[in-house]
Amino acid sequence: MHHWCKLIPQATMTLNMLRPCRQNPALSAWEALFGAFSFDATPLAPPGTLTFVHEKPTKRASWAARATQGWYVGPAPNHYHCSISVVAFPQIRRSSHTTATRHPPHGY
Repeated sequence: MHHWCKLIPQATMTLNMLRPCRQNPALSAWEALFGAFSFDATPLAPPGTLTFVHEKPTKRASWAARATQGWYVGPAPNHYHCSISVVAFPQIRRSSHTTATRHPPHGY
């Protein structure tokens, strides 16, 4: 429950992409301020999506789990194709290049 504040940057980014710019209504507010957003370089996912964050071989034992369960909280805009997740144990934010997301099924 105490990680809700970490969702604010993605919410702000998403709202600015949806809102038109006042000076040029053909552009979004985000595009007017920062230029075109590259979804290839910075992928977005629904906040709170279950993720599995890859553990690098140098950071784990040889027979340890290769991924740690976490929840997606936003993109890492300063890193190419990375996302920020809150890892289940210990409760910390981690930026990872390799994540696997599990989106909830449609209809709920």
